[in-house]
Amino acid sequence: VGNVNLASAGAVATAGVAGSPYAITASGASGGSFNAGNYSISYVDGALGVTPAPLGIAANSASKIYGDTLSFIGNEFSSTGLKNGETIGGVSLASAGAAATAGIAGSPYAITASAASGGTFSAGNYSISYVDGLLGVIPAGLLGIAANSAAKTYDGLAYSGGNGVNYTGFIAGDTPASLSGTLVYGGSSQGAVNAGNYTIIPSGQSSTNYTITYVNGALSVTPAPLGIAANSATRLYGDANPAFSATYSGFQNGENSAALTGALALSTPAVLTSNVGNYAIVPGGLNSANYSINYVNGNMGVTARPISVSVNAGQTKIYGGTDPALAYSVSAGNLANGDVLALTRLAGENVGGYAISLTPNTNYNVIYTGANFAITPAMLMVVANPQSKVYGTIDPALTYTTGAFQFGDTAGSVLTGVLSRAAGEDVNFYAIGQNTLASNANYTLAYTGNNLGITPAPLHVAAHPQNKLFGMIDPVLTFGVTGLVNNPGLGIIDAAGSVLSGALTRAPGESALGGPYPITQGSLAANSNYTLSFTPSNLVITGAAAEPVLGFSAGQVIFAGVINDDFYYRPGNFWHISLNPNDADPGFDVMRGTNDLKSRLGDRLNRCDSVSGGGFCETWSFPEQREKVDNK
Repeated sequence: VGNVNLASAGAVATAGVAGSPYAITASGASGGSFNAGNYSISYVDGALGVTPAPLGIAANSASKIYGDTLSFIGNEFSSTGLKNGETIGGVSLASAGAAATAGIAGSPYAITASAASGGTFSAGNYSISYVDGLLGVIPAGLLGIAANSAAKTYDGLAYSGGNGVNYTGFIAGDTPASLSGTLVYGGSSQGAVNAGNYTIIPSGQSSTNYTITYVNGALSVTPAPLGIAANSATRLYGDANPAFSATYSGFQNGENSAALTGALALSTPAVLTSNVGNYAIVPGGLNSANYSINYVNGNMGVTARPISVSVNAGQTKIYGGTDPALAYSVSAGNLANGDVLALTRLAGENVGGYAISLTPNTNYNVIYTGANFAITPAMLMVVANPQSKVYGTIDPALTYTTGAFQFGDTAGSVLTGVLSRAAGEDVNFYAIGQNTLASNANYTLAYTGNNLGITPAPLHVAAHPQNKLFGMIDPVLTFGVTGLVNNPGLGIIDAAGSVLSGALTRAPGESALGGPYPITQGSLAANSNYTLSFTPSNLVITGAAAEPVLGFSAGQVIFAGVINDDFYYRPGNFWHISLNPNDADPGFDVMRGTNDLKSRLGDRLNRCDSVSGGGFCETWSFPEQREKVDNK
């Protein structure tokens, strides 16, 4: 850096002590080989201490004739060290020798000065040294010559001469010119260099008309002000303090720090871990009899440490999880004192990106590269519940089971839409699909399907009872159906013809005496949409209106044909076959015969009401047939 602009309100000659220390501000660094654009410049103020200037005020020496009273008006003094043309209005002067009763024996009496005031000076800007004058009391008729006291600030030069004298006792218009000889000064003041108090002894004048009494004066050499200012310094936060130095001002006559005793000490409370800020550099440790040392603190400026910080990319959590510790990398510079920077993210818990920001730390001048913290969807398991219905009924509600929700979420607040199943109404399994079921952005929906099973409806078939005349072909075996689905809303209008296939069957046999013949399900079957149940019935064969034909089989009489009301019997158990006499029924009524003795042995006409043993009977008479049977 070539130079900087420096300014301070304390730099002017009139800057008072009361405003000290004054800031020395730096700005506008330029020149040299640096480029200001490459730096983040922190200017740290220096301190300009305005210390009191030494001011010597010496009371003028005087003499008086015994018996007189001496009065001071306040201007009987001399001064050295006033600055900027300032003036002193007056001082307070007092002496025990001023009273008329002050005797010659106590002479000379000290004349003390104090409380300088008035004029244009400000006492606060000066370190005032008051030097006593001397008041000589002389006998009447004597001439007193009193040397004025003097004060000087140490300047490394030898003192010579004096500060003038006061004459007391001239009469008849005499003046100092009436005396012969030359006033000279002697005493320890002559050649005095170092700070201290010395005597000024007047002599050299004489007169034939007077007896002269000389009164000595005093020389006070006061220490020169030595303005020792610790030079201000700067360092980065976390660095060690640099070596400190100081600037001296006020040495006299070419002297330097070798004129001082002791060793310069420069201390500061700023340590390695001190935060950014200003800390005093306090000088001390030096002494001198010839100098009044005033120490001016310097400023230790701890400035922000430059670093470049980048937030690590790709920091995420799953919705509902706990935030991880936010991480960063220092790409330029370094952190000091084990410091850790604090990162925060924009508030929010829904899925999305949230800006990560750096919590300000005044100890660092950070070039910050941010990134987003991402909240990713949580996995939500949705499993369709298995469903079933009976063929032809409406679908049940398609429900599902979910996994765990986060933050007190519910299915109602997270999920929208519905499941659906594959189309179809026949008995089968139909996949239940996700359809429009979806979650909000905070979840990724993982769907597991299931099936809706359509089970067969119950269908009942009841065979109708059937009959036929002996020798006739079988009637169509018919049946009644209950349970067919008729649900237009589902598009199902079933009929027996579209649902059933196959046919009923009956037990084999064609004899009127061998029945009834059970009617069974046979090959009749329903399609897969139904579960078929069956109620059987019977086919009955009755005798036909035709010529009777007799036959025997298994100990039974089998009879068919026109009976002509003839009665037929045969020993043993037999089938008794009769025709309704009123011809209301073209078929035969059949009963099992009994062992009734009358019906077995009697050849007379037997009526049914005479047959015992139970059963149904009509009386038939056919003796010619009986006779034929007997022959067999």
